[in-house]
Amino acid sequence: MSTFDFTETEEMPVLFLSHAAPVLIMKESESIMGRKNDAHFKSPVADWYRSIPTKMGLINENKPKAIVQFSAHYETGRGPLKILAQDKYKGLLYDYYGFPNHTYDVKYPAPGSVQLAKHIQNLFTQAGVKSELDPERGIDHGGFIPLMLMYPEADIPVIQISICDNAKQQRHYGEILSSLRKQGVLIIGSGQTTHGSFNPTKVDIEQQHIFAREFTKQLMPEDWSNKSNDEVYKDTTESLSNDEIYTARAKVVDNWTSISGAKFAHPHYDHYMPFPGCVGATKNAEDQKMHIIGDHWLVGMHSLRTFVFGAYPLNKMVKAIR
Repeated sequence: MSTFDFTETEEMPVLFLSHAAPVLIMKESESIMGRKNDAHFKSPVADWYRSIPTKMGLINENKPKAIVQFSAHYETGRGPLKILAQDKYKGLLYDYYGFPNHTYDVKYPAPGSVQLAKHIQNLFTQAGVKSELDPERGIDHGGFIPLMLMYPEADIPVIQISICDNAKQQRHYGEILSSLRKQGVLIIGSGQTTHGSFNPTKVDIEQQHIFAREFTKQLMPEDWSNKSNDEVYKDTTESLSNDEIYTARAKVVDNWTSISGAKFAHPHYDHYMPFPGCVGATKNAEDQKMHIIGDHWLVGMHSLRTFVFGAYPLNKMVKAIR
């Protein structure tokens, strides 16, 4: 069994990652259900995913000791949470269909950590949350697709945790894991800002855009796109305590179904639920800043808007990918 180093570190940020599926590893000539793929392996969008660790300052000596990920593709509904618990690579879960054959041949041999998985289970147990260790399941595509670009060396232990069907409860799960941030663990929520119909009407697309805009507006000021992160943070939170900031965000993510366009943006809860898990992981954090570090509409219909909570080195929002 590998040994995990629980030595305290500087507080890690939290990442809500719109993971974009196998489109990121497809060839430029390969289409997405008849549509031109604007996020193929050699695209600016794929390059943006590759740049995330550098943008967040999580390379070299600041590289995460482990990645703990709430995945949209690991659902347990109202049952006990599941936690991947394996030291050695067990293969991947190619949980998608209709993509080119080569997308089912890729490998991402990242290790796990049974020791860290048991520690996480203990945190849940102490909080009265039932969970089970899963020693067999492979990493699903919400994990391995973006990580293939972000950390291609596959040398960081990856632990996936399942999601439930209730936003407030999912946020609570994130709260329980918040202490991991000071132990060198990068907490990632892997979902998508919108994940509507794959055969959308004009109304479907319009409503997804409305949801992405309104959801962001409630979490950040209306004119976020014209300001630096520091200006956004100052305008929004300079008069609020960290507890007040957290409480305001919690109210937004818990009541997400009341936001305009929600039922079009997320006809199923799966790709939304990692987000409240991320917000929960910011409770009692030293730095409550929230940033948008990438933004793209995949073939014009799904939002890949990606958020970071906590400190990271850039002063400006990333506007290159729109």
